[in-house]
Amino acid sequence: MSKQRNSEPVTDGQGFCHIPVAQCDLMRVEDGVPLEYAVTQLNCILDCVKELAGDGVDHRGISERQAWLIGFCMDVAMGLGHTIEASLMRLEASV
Repeated sequence: MSKQRNSEPVTDGQGFCHIPVAQCDLMRVEDGVPLEYAVTQLNCILDCVKELAGDGVDHRGISERQAWLIGFCMDVAMGLGHTIEASLMRLEASV
């Protein structure tokens, strides 16, 4: 359950990048992160991924490491985005 700080909307914690073998999540957004900060971070990740992918097109390709980084950043962005979405839905339901 999220903790409200001065009526500021915050995240409801959620794990992502599930590892079935270990039966746990690799990463997690914690409860109580201001949604404004979470959205800002999501936008920064997406802008960086777009720039990296664009550089790959401009330079006729990317390395395997860069491709892995793009995929990893997209997983992080998806997890953060799902957490933001779930937090917003919970806020709407409580109004």
